[in-house]
Amino acid sequence: MANSGLVKDVMSPAVQLKIDATVGEALRTLRRNVPFGVVSDIEGKTFAIVTRERLRAAKVNELVQVLPKSVLHSRPTEPYRTLDNIVQTYAGDFAFNPNLKGIVVQEQGEVQGVLLWETVEDMLNASRLPGTSGLLFRCKECPGGDVCPGVRRSPPRCPFRPWRKMEPASS
Repeated sequence: MANSGLVKDVMSPAVQLKIDATVGEALRTLRRNVPFGVVSDIEGKTFAIVTRERLRAAKVNELVQVLPKSVLHSRPTEPYRTLDNIVQTYAGDFAFNPNLKGIVVQEQGEVQGVLLWETVEDMLNASRLPGTSGLLFRCKECPGGDVCPGVRRSPPRCPFRPWRKMEPASS
């Protein structure tokens, strides 16, 4: 796992938006190549993202907090964590809550970007996640045919339901 890629290598750039920002202020805050704004609640605990496209479609004087947003994991991560560690730490949460779209990436309390879960899944499915076998395993008992990253154990165990037996997924 020492060769795993880092979050900073695959995260999407994002900036923190003020809770009381208008759409016009948010658009000015988003820099040129920054597609996402991160919004948190008053306590700074619940994170959500809003896209530049969603902001452009809204009225300039509308408050960002009333716009539809995608929910992010409530625990941020750091840019120098490995992707293997991210999968092991967060995979269960994303499996049980399909509304989660990603994880805020912070360094010293400052938003650096967003790690979209679909990016992690795409890398796993394309067998490009450095430091892993690239194999996906299917839980035998799962009627929905869940496909999850095989944890490097012998035999592989489902990170969400460790009691399940797993077999290599067919492509």
